[in-house]
Amino acid sequence: MGYAHLAREERYYICQAVKSGTSLRAIAKAIGRSVSTVSRELARNTGARGYRYRQAHKRSQKRQTSKGKKRIGLEV
Repeated sequence: MGYAHLAREERYYICQAVKSGTSLRAIAKAIGRSVSTVSRELARNTGARGYRYRQAHKRSQKRQTSKGKKRIGLEV
């Protein structure tokens, strides 16, 4: 089983909730994700000006496209 990336709408909700002082646990419950997912998202994408959902989403997309193709098996 794989995992699903955060959607832009989820990042927007996280941004608004953080600004209003909502706890990570409450944010996670509201969007149906684990607390560690929300915590990791904030740690990875919070800069000097705070958490900005548009910038976070763009950075996420850039990371996904720059990963390259998966290789199955290693032929030597």
